[in-house]
This record gives sequence, C-alpha cells and structure tokens, in this order.
Amino acid sequence: MRDWSRHVFIWPATLVVLLVTLFPLVYTLDLSFQNSRLVPPLPPKYIGFGNYIKLFGQERFWSVIGNTSIFVFVSVTLQYVLGFAIALALHSRVAGERLYRITFLLPMLMTPIAVALLWKTMFNQQFGPLNQVFTFFGYANPPFLTENIWSYGSLITVEVWQWT
Repeated sequence: MRDWSRHVFIWPATLVVLLVTLFPLVYTLDLSFQNSRLVPPLPPKYIGFGNYIKLFGQERFWSVIGNTSIFVFVSVTLQYVLGFAIALALHSRVAGERLYRITFLLPMLMTPIAVALLWKTMFNQQFGPLNQVFTFFGYANPPFLTENIWSYGSLITVEVWQWT
C-alpha cells in the first residue's frame, strides 16, 4: 500500500467522528447563551451569560457539584483499588482462572438498564435479598433508596460493582 492510501481510509471516519462530536458541542454551547422556551414555543433570544449567572447563583448548583464530586471521588477510588486488587489476584495462575475472569467481566458487559433493574430488585425494601440479609442481622427494612446517606452508598455500590 502506498503512503497516501491509508489516509483515504482514515479521513472519512475522522471527519464523521469530528462532525458527530463537534456539532452537538457547538450547538449546545450556542443554546446555553439563549433564553428559549419550548412550551409555549417562543423564538430564542440571546441573553449572553445570563443562564450561567443564574446557574452559579443557585445554592442547589453548588450542592449538586459537591455531591457529584464526592460520588466521583469515592467511586473512582474504590474502582481503582478493587480493580487493581482483582487484577493482581487474576494475574497469578489459579484453578478456574477463566471462570473468575468471566465472573469479573460480566458486570461490565451488561447494559446499564439491566444493571439498574437488577439492583432495583436487590434494593427492594420488602422483598429484596439485601433487605433479607439486613433483617437477619437485626436491621429491618433499610431505606436503600429513600434516605440520603443510604441512597448515596447504594449508588456508589452499583457504580463500583458494574465498572470494577
């Protein structure tokens, strides 16, 4: 193959990827400087940094940023530590090595919808298996998804389970 022929195959795909990523980014950035209403539909009006000033002025925004930062820090740290430990364990030759690898890779191969449905069942306050375990140890009906600290821990557990 000549040197120029590899560019013939690479450039169309590169252009498509750039268009598919850059167009939505630029369009969204443009929309962020507008005041538009969908119901009732009104023509968009440019307001400059008004949306950003309003956003950064809200207390809830900073609360969300804090919660997201904690979630990301805890999840990524746990995923890194557990993933490294699992990789070290699987690096050594053990009986049933393939079964272990499949078992650890399976959560990553599952779609997020399937994972959400699985864990929704696991966290069910009346019939979920985790509720049964907690009840056995004397803590009946833990509020996995309804109380702040419990739901935070539940979300981190699901995130770490799926992506580690």
